[in-house]
Amino acid sequence: MAMTRISPRYTLKIPAQYRDLLRAGRNVAIQPDEQGRLIITPIDSPHSVLLATFGMWAERDDMPSDAIAATDALRQGGQAAEAGA
Repeated sequence: MAMTRISPRYTLKIPAQYRDLLRAGRNVAIQPDEQGRLIITPIDSPHSVLLATFGMWAERDDMPSDAIAATDALRQGGQAAEAGA
C-alpha cells in the first residue's frame, strides 16, 4: 500500500511504484468498494483490447465461425463444436 495526498485542486500524485501502470493521460475508472476504498482501473480503448486478442481463435477447427451459435451452445451445456455442426 502506498500513501499520498489529494491536493486542494483534487489532483492525486501517483506513487513512483505505480506510475508504470497508470501513465499520465491514461483513462481510468474509479469506483468505491464496500469498505470505502477507491478502486482505480485503467481503461484501454476497445480497439487496443481487440488488437490484443486478434487472431486468438482464428483457424480453430473446434470452434464454429458463428459466435452466437457457439455462445448459445455453451450456455446450454453443449460443446462449441456442436454448435457448428
